[in-house]
Amino acid sequence: MVETLTRRELEVLRHFAAGSTIDEIAEALSISVFTARNHIASVGRKLGARSRLEIVLLGMVPLAPTYAVQI
Repeated sequence: MVETLTRRELEVLRHFAAGSTIDEIAEALSISVFTARNHIASVGRKLGARSRLEIVLLGMVPLAPTYAVQI
């Protein structure tokens, strides 16, 4: 089952992928540092990422459609 990212998680992910720090994300979105960290952790869980780098990389790649291969 693939979990959908919330609008806020997507906003945090965009800032994170752009290189913003947790503090910068919190300030830009008017949320606490704790909340920003929680959003990043939630995105990581939903994407199955094991590191912050994976969060960014997996967040940048849309889910590819699955095609049936006929032989």
